[in-house]
Amino acid sequence: MGGSLGGRAALFREGATVTGISPTGPFLAALFGGVLVLSNGIVLWFISPFLSTFPPTPLSSFVALIAIIEGLAGIALILLATGLFLEPKRAALYGWTILAFSLVSLLGGGGFLLGAIAGLVGGFGAFFVQPRAMPARTSPSLPFD
Repeated sequence: MGGSLGGRAALFREGATVTGISPTGPFLAALFGGVLVLSNGIVLWFISPFLSTFPPTPLSSFVALIAIIEGLAGIALILLATGLFLEPKRAALYGWTILAFSLVSLLGGGGFLLGAIAGLVGGFGAFFVQPRAMPARTSPSLPFD
């Protein structure tokens, strides 16, 4: 049993902490959730006319309204996930808004429920994002220096 874990062994020692993660994981989770929420909104939109005959009943109008809310929440999740990936220094703000829109998406089924769960995972993961350190800019050295 004397195998070596290499550099990852430090994560398993007592008292070790994880200081931050890359924005890629929360981005992918929130993006996946947004796609599912948007697709659920589209499905609800197309089935809403079949819930009644002419004239439209309140049920079909309500489902159409929920479909619009679900679609807008899906679009918002996709845009927020993209913003999280492009601006990791504002990850906490994106995390809160991803969480909010994931909860709003539960009104219409939450992207087959899996979309809301993925959005919540991405939103919570955004709180642990560590912005990448940019290398210091140096002026180019001239050949005759």
